[in-house]
Amino acid sequence: MSHLKKGEFTSWALLSVLLLSFIVTPLVEGVGAPTFVLSITLFVTVCVAIWAACEKTSQYIVSAMFAIPVLTANSFVIFDSRMLASIYFLATMGLFLSHFILRFIKNIFTSQAVDTRVLLNATSIYLMLGLLFAMLHGIVAACVPGSYSFIDLPGNREDIFQLVYFSLVTITTLGYGDLAPRSNFAQSLSGVEAVIGQIYLTVIIARLVGLHIAKPKQ
Repeated sequence: MSHLKKGEFTSWALLSVLLLSFIVTPLVEGVGAPTFVLSITLFVTVCVAIWAACEKTSQYIVSAMFAIPVLTANSFVIFDSRMLASIYFLATMGLFLSHFILRFIKNIFTSQAVDTRVLLNATSIYLMLGLLFAMLHGIVAACVPGSYSFIDLPGNREDIFQLVYFSLVTITTLGYGDLAPRSNFAQSLSGVEAVIGQIYLTVIIARLVGLHIAKPKQ
């Protein structure tokens, strides 16, 4: 850490945790107690996100206000598998992700130069967008059963993997076709996700290129 600034180190940590969560989730799907492992992964991700995004005490307080409901909802899902608990978890996690996505986007567009931290945060935002839409797809699946070909009622934490996988395939416009939305609302949400994913890449690349061009030569 001696060779890295705090902001750069925390950005590396956040991106690493996000990538690790994508790897851990499918691996624990067949384990006897996947909920416990997923809960630990979620807790670590929440803590690292706060660490990476906050610099002032006021920012820590606001971020904690978004994090506490997520961790509380996570406990509800562990001990209560009813649909209402799942919706509460998906909704609070969605709000948490939205808060940090907006915070990181603000940091990128107020940066004066392209550095490692900006690039890492831009990548983390893209991954968090995928997670955010996974939460939204889960809420749709819970409220409108049969909206997706791969899930009816997302009452189990193992279903999160299917939602995340579908969201990443959609936001990257890969469209393998193995999973598909069925209801009109699910199809509309999927279309919005694909459009937002492409707009984000276009805008962020333009921003980074503009910062690089505007950077004064040494």
